[in-house]
Amino acid sequence: ARKTICFSKLEKMHDIVIGLFINRYEFGLIIQ
Repeated sequence: ARKTICFSKLEKMHDIVIGLFINRYEFGLIIQ
């Protein structure tokens, strides 16, 4: 049970990082 909780937390962090990266990329395109 502990492993799955840790894994789901990692997945959430991964999604947040990807979301931030995509937003940053799109923001960069808008500036250009």
